[in-house]
Amino acid sequence: MNIRSFLYVAIALSVSTGVHAGTITVSSSDSGWYNETGAHTSSNQNIYTGTDNSFEYRHFLQFDLSFASGLAITGATLTYRADNGELFTYDSTETLTLYNISSDISNLLGGTGGVTAFEDLGTGDSYGSITVDTSETIAPMPEVAVLLNSTALTEINSKLVAVDYNLLIGGALSSIADASIFEGLWAGSASTPDSPVAQLTLTYSDIPGVPIPAAVWLFGSGLIGLIGLARRKQTD
Repeated sequence: MNIRSFLYVAIALSVSTGVHAGTITVSSSDSGWYNETGAHTSSNQNIYTGTDNSFEYRHFLQFDLSFASGLAITGATLTYRADNGELFTYDSTETLTLYNISSDISNLLGGTGGVTAFEDLGTGDSYGSITVDTSETIAPMPEVAVLLNSTALTEINSKLVAVDYNLLIGGALSSIADASIFEGLWAGSASTPDSPVAQLTLTYSDIPGVPIPAAVWLFGSGLIGLIGLARRKQTD
């Protein structure tokens, strides 16, 4: 291998070996529902989502992203734990859609978000959706895992750059056909420190130490010098 070829290989190896990848899992730190009247109790972390013969309910989740500080997030999956409450619906499937939340976090978590918060939990930019098998009319909730889309990844990374570690996600049933009947997910659900409502699994990459471009060009400049030296020797 000549010196020029070695330079190209060395730069490629410098880039590839400088990148570390992995996954981290973050549990939800708060959760709850708002119904269409704007009602919410801050101490209640139940995430019932659907209708109850009178009103529609939507839920929210809060995650602390500080564990991901300094990382570049390349993928994310939101997983609701199994057997947390029940599904109750006469439809064979229900579609859960996730959304960004723009409401003030203190009002949302404190229970004073009102109707504005309810509307916010089911509108705006979508973070992804999933169709849940609800062919059994009444059954324990299965595990529900939603692969978050590029819009969600952009939001997560922008928060990390801004050192704003509060990620809020809203959830609503986009399959509700008749709000006057009873249909919903996570009826009777609860959250404890040992059994959170949901977990966010983040896939990341990071480049520790000297930034890669600087490292590559510092290393490369030395090799370029060697190339010049070799050429001079060849012409002597």
